[in-house]
Amino acid sequence: MNLRLLKIIIFLFILSTTTNIYSAVNNDLKFDHLSIADGLSNSTVNCIMKDSRGMMWFGTNDGLNKYDGYQFTIYRNTSGVSESYTSYEVMAIMEDSDNYIWIATKRGGLDIYDRNADRISNVIPQYDDDQLVESLYVLSILEDHIHTVWLGTEVGLYNFDKQTKTITKYNADTTNAHTLSNNVINCLYEDSKKRLWIGTADGLNLFDRDGQSFRRIVYDPNSGHATDIRGIFEDAYGNLWMSVYFGGLIRLDPERGIVKRYLHDRDDPGSISVNQLFCIAGDKEGNLYIGTENGGLNIFNIQTEEVDQYVFDINDENSINSNSVYSAYVCSDGIIWLGTYNGGINYSSKLTQGFRHFSVTQGALNNPYILSIAEDREGNLWIGTDGGGLNVFDRKSRGFKYYLHDDRDMASLSANEVTTVFIDSDDQIWVGTYRASLDLFNPKTEKFTHFRHDPKDTTTIRHDFILTMFEDNDRNLYIGTFNGLDQYNRNTQTFSRFTYPII
Repeated sequence: MNLRLLKIIIFLFILSTTTNIYSAVNNDLKFDHLSIADGLSNSTVNCIMKDSRGMMWFGTNDGLNKYDGYQFTIYRNTSGVSESYTSYEVMAIMEDSDNYIWIATKRGGLDIYDRNADRISNVIPQYDDDQLVESLYVLSILEDHIHTVWLGTEVGLYNFDKQTKTITKYNADTTNAHTLSNNVINCLYEDSKKRLWIGTADGLNLFDRDGQSFRRIVYDPNSGHATDIRGIFEDAYGNLWMSVYFGGLIRLDPERGIVKRYLHDRDDPGSISVNQLFCIAGDKEGNLYIGTENGGLNIFNIQTEEVDQYVFDINDENSINSNSVYSAYVCSDGIIWLGTYNGGINYSSKLTQGFRHFSVTQGALNNPYILSIAEDREGNLWIGTDGGGLNVFDRKSRGFKYYLHDDRDMASLSANEVTTVFIDSDDQIWVGTYRASLDLFNPKTEKFTHFRHDPKDTTTIRHDFILTMFEDNDRNLYIGTFNGLDQYNRNTQTFSRFTYPII
């Protein structure tokens, strides 16, 4: 055989095998990025949360960041001010049932953000024997279904009573198999059956509330595989999926006790990219979003067990910009948020799904002219139309419901021309119309309360043509009308009018 031809064949073989290693790399998702240049306080993002008001929160190595879709508000340690939180590094964030934001920090313990006061205060919990707990390295935080707050730290698990500010501590004990398997608590998760799962640096534990003890579920020191569990997610079938640092991906069937592990295989381009996994999140379509160390983002489909890999590509401005993904969060609207090491925030919509169209001809909408859309807490869409009243799309049933004006019903929608729909922080549904009134809808009775302009009463709304609505951080409700701006008083159900200079 010709020597030159042999060299070419060898080169092509090496090239093809090298390319095959990365053949699972995908670019269907396009990512945008938020960095320090956009106002982010630090380029390493440890945790992500979306609150009940739609704000995104990011915990970084240099402060807590709130993002409203346009700009960042940064909360940092302020030297000498006790009310600012005590450590720059934010490791976990949680919104509790009272809508307070809890902040777990590295070496600074636990902090709470009060929206109304716009203030962060440090919480100093206590042992039952009144010994102060200070300078905790808090890694994870969870409020369970009975409103108990659980803190995972590097020195054990804490049960925090919000009312008394007292704390109960649970430790690992090598001589007692009914204690935690390790004192480093990386993650906490309450499943659909209200069971509390604890991911430690050495195995998964299940808390027995009655016996105040623990069962070591995924724990085998002789297996040869790491069980440093960094994240937990429950799928629609009740299986628990765990991201394990140096241990790959683990699936647990809690009812049957069956454990399966998925590891990187250098000979299989369809396997996960690396075994060093940091975080895990999931969507409604059965996809897991797994953040890795130096292996990018892995998207694992639980039905097919296929993996798509997303890695940094210097030639693609829409690739992820860091191959170390520390945190992942999937919103109900399908937006994927990633917190990275030194790459800031990456986010993407599921572009591969395309658009689903709803039209009058399909028997969905009753009017093709859409003026306003709002989403409620359950993900239902409230759609204001120009002539078709209020259309409501139920995401669960995939069906539509219509609310129309009826001359014979004084409690019906005031007009079929709905210019704006707004859902406030109390989940009240406000409907603005064209020259008819501002309506407040009661979902239980399916009746509308009307707020109309009365020229003889200055405490009524100043005009019946409603253009827009807004609620500030103090729960003040503002209504933009055709003739100016009003503020609604929830207690008196009256309006105050803002005046403006006549030029």
